[in-house]
Amino acid sequence: MKSPSLGWTWSVIGAVVITLLIGTEIFLIASMGSGSDLSSNGKEWKGASKFSVELEKRHYDVVSLLTTPSLLYEEEDADDTLFISLGPERAYTLTELHAIDKFESRGGKILLADDTGIGNSLSTRFEVNFIKGQLYDQNFIFNPDLVKFNVGTPFFNGFILMNRPASLTFTSGRALIASTSSAWVDRNGNGINDNITTNIGEAQGIRYLSVISDPDFRTEDTGTALFISDPSLFMNGMIEMEGNLEFAISLVEYLLPEGGKVVFDDSVHSPSGSDGVVQGGLRGIAFLTSDVNLKIVVGSIAVLSMLAIGYLYESPRKPHHDTILSRTGVAELIEPELLQTDLDELKKAVLERVRLSNGMAIEDMGKLSWDELKLLLDNKELYKFIRKGKYHGGTEKLLLEVMEWQGK
Repeated sequence: MKSPSLGWTWSVIGAVVITLLIGTEIFLIASMGSGSDLSSNGKEWKGASKFSVELEKRHYDVVSLLTTPSLLYEEEDADDTLFISLGPERAYTLTELHAIDKFESRGGKILLADDTGIGNSLSTRFEVNFIKGQLYDQNFIFNPDLVKFNVGTPFFNGFILMNRPASLTFTSGRALIASTSSAWVDRNGNGINDNITTNIGEAQGIRYLSVISDPDFRTEDTGTALFISDPSLFMNGMIEMEGNLEFAISLVEYLLPEGGKVVFDDSVHSPSGSDGVVQGGLRGIAFLTSDVNLKIVVGSIAVLSMLAIGYLYESPRKPHHDTILSRTGVAELIEPELLQTDLDELKKAVLERVRLSNGMAIEDMGKLSWDELKLLLDNKELYKFIRKGKYHGGTEKLLLEVMEWQGK
């Protein structure tokens, strides 16, 4: 079998590298999921375009992040920047979480609104946990899904309206929004308080819906993180109800009292249609060329390159039978370096020399009996090697015997 050429080898290596790159991007994009368009540019009910436009009117520098929060590494003025994540539809990766942590440690501000528990990948780093299950309370309007809360904070006093809110627990921080003592959480999703009959943890009591990180828990140079258990509060369909808009703006003004940049993390959403395709491609490229992912890709290419060089200069396969006899350094073919496959190839090489030495066609060679072959070889040891695969003189002597055989 002929050894692969240099060009063929590099072609295979290139194909492997490209496959890895494309496969990694497909995996990353596929892992993002495909949900409703909850982005800051979305103009439908679940979009947050009204909130975004209102911030621009108040002279905030509003930015939509379409790729990955890993880009927060490059944020120069972290202490004048607010990172907003509304209803994330995928968990943050370790690389992204590290970038957000670094951003916050440099003074960056964070606002995370979630009602599914997906946001726990980030909130648990601040000892805050979103509880899965809709919260019901006595202060609702129209239907039990729309719950009204009286908020009293240093930056806002008034009523807000939430749509199917969740709740959260915390071990560090300060509560901003709380329910009445009659509130309960529907943990099994059946819309009925089953605690009385089943004791499944749906007991009535005060529940918390917003928490701000405790400055004493963080170092003095770090920023602030604020968590709310209902992203719909900021959506187009709810933002103008009760005091929602005023409350949302007051949050931003409290976190950025001197103005600055507001970064909406739209990478956690996947819009439909051509916009989703474009965003997915950009997101994949950003992942592959940022931080840890870049190191993985570069490292993979480096390893493949070293393997290729090693292959080219020291082939992992033993030499072909038509090159064995052309080697002049018998020491290179001593026994520890020979495998059974080499001996098989050596048999073929000897038989080929016998055929050529006697000017025989392949068909005629195949018709020879063992006795006829023995006469043509005229060497008992080589005949025993060809017929039985045995040679008592050792491999090195066998090679010398083969190389010295001249035929008739």
